[in-house]
Amino acid sequence: MSTAHETDGAIVRIARGQGALDLGLGETLEPFFAGGRLLRAGYSTERDYARERLGLPPRTMYDALALARACAGRPLLRKAVASGLVSPCKARAISPVVAANEAGWTALAMTSTVRDLRASVRAAGKEPPEEFECDSLRLRMSPAQQDRLDRALALADATLGGGSPRWQRYEALAQEWLSEHGGWAPEEGGTRGPRSGRG
Repeated sequence: MSTAHETDGAIVRIARGQGALDLGLGETLEPFFAGGRLLRAGYSTERDYARERLGLPPRTMYDALALARACAGRPLLRKAVASGLVSPCKARAISPVVAANEAGWTALAMTSTVRDLRASVRAAGKEPPEEFECDSLRLRMSPAQQDRLDRALALADATLGGGSPRWQRYEALAQEWLSEHGGWAPEEGGTRGPRSGRG
């Protein structure tokens, strides 16, 4: 077998294996997040645990949890996802209806697009699960403002121990600002003044 064929085969196995990885992650996190285990581990939210302990974006964690829930008690769908025949996105799309006819919906997911599956779910009288969405905020900055931000991020990185993710540095800056100015809130009429009970 040529190197090209071996490489192609390896890429196919990796691509098909993503569903199994996502499923394993979701099935591991699902019981961990239940019953107060998260708090006992020292984390207040699932998002904090995903970011700080696992180094995962929240979307990845929530998608894995949704996949595990979609496949729970549905061995045919679970096997299809684990073997790469049904993508995680397709499995999540049919989750509202798959219990009514697991074999039929799983077979349909093997050959249909996500868009077609979502339309079929609506035609069956159910609403497909909402996709996780994030909004981006873009701010125009002068070179001086950008330089000031870069220095603040570098200081935050040094304070956090070096090599910290960018989101963690932004979070540290926001917390520092709130510790100094969190007692101030907009008043009616657009002016700013201290919140009641704070100096």
